[in-house]
Amino acid sequence: MEVNKNKQVINGQCLCGAVQVSAVAADDEMTVCHCETCRKQTSGMLFTFGADTDQLDISGPYRVYTSSDWAERGFCPNCGTFLFYRVTMDGPYSGVVKLSVGLFEQTPELALGTEFFVDNQPTQYALHGAKKSLTKAEVMARFSNAESGEPK
Repeated sequence: MEVNKNKQVINGQCLCGAVQVSAVAADDEMTVCHCETCRKQTSGMLFTFGADTDQLDISGPYRVYTSSDWAERGFCPNCGTFLFYRVTMDGPYSGVVKLSVGLFEQTPELALGTEFFVDNQPTQYALHGAKKSLTKAEVMARFSNAESGEPK
């Protein structure tokens, strides 16, 4: 993972403007996820980037939904806009926050770093370019190893 060299503060908001987000990208990469939950939530793939949690501010009437044993998702209760995905389990990923790229009109230049759950990706679309691609089994092994304290 390459550290964000710019440390540029970016500001975004949900569709209705009730929730405001101010953040700094933790690195220079974005991820995309094709898991069933992300696809149900977005009707497609979900693009996110890691936020520097020391420089993250989310204000407004957002709600949080526990979407799995290890994560929760934030959304605006007024317009339904997806805001973030946060890891809640103990381990090396604990507290990691991934923000929706779509919240921000301008983001730092983020390369596509990792594509998760590639075996769940519909055949109607495909992403091109250099990226790391992980299957469901590889993602689940990563979280299992993180829980047990083993390296990823």
